Amino acid sequence: MLSDFNRFYSSSPTFYQDFIKKNKNKFLDDLINRELLFQEAKRKKIDRYPEVREKLQDWEKDILVASLAKEEILKKIAVSEDEIKSYYEKHPEEFVIPETTPSQTESFAQAKERIKNLLVKYKEMEVFGEYLEKLRKRAKIKVNQELFNKL
Repeated sequence: MLSDFNRFYSSSPTFYQDFIKKNKNKFLDDLINRELLFQEAKRKKIDRYPEVREKLQDWEKDILVASLAKEEILKKIAVSEDEIKSYYEKHPEEFVIPETTPSQTESFAQAKERIKNLLVKYKEMEVFGEYLEKLRKRAKIKVNQELFNKL
């Protein structure tokens, strides 16, 4: 139970960790209740119900896909200081502060983290798309269009 608590705590955002610290007893009670209900569900073999199996398989796929993306794709993405600066210089209209007279723009220092996050997202989409394309070519996918059209 302590490992569950620590895992939940460490995977929570910092602001939420402070809330958990202040309400440790409630969170521990919630984890205990969750474990008791889990054990009861297993005892009653609810995990063998077809609709539950399907949901578990879907969650397993989601978890594995997210882990693959993190391991094979996302951790390889990096954005350089030059790329950030270049984006800032090429897109000045994105950094105008609304409702200022005369129009002012965010400084590079103010916009830097936002630009970096944006460029990381762009690269993630690009690399993920290329990765998927390679997988699709290797898989030689065939769709029965006639059957699909009947859906």
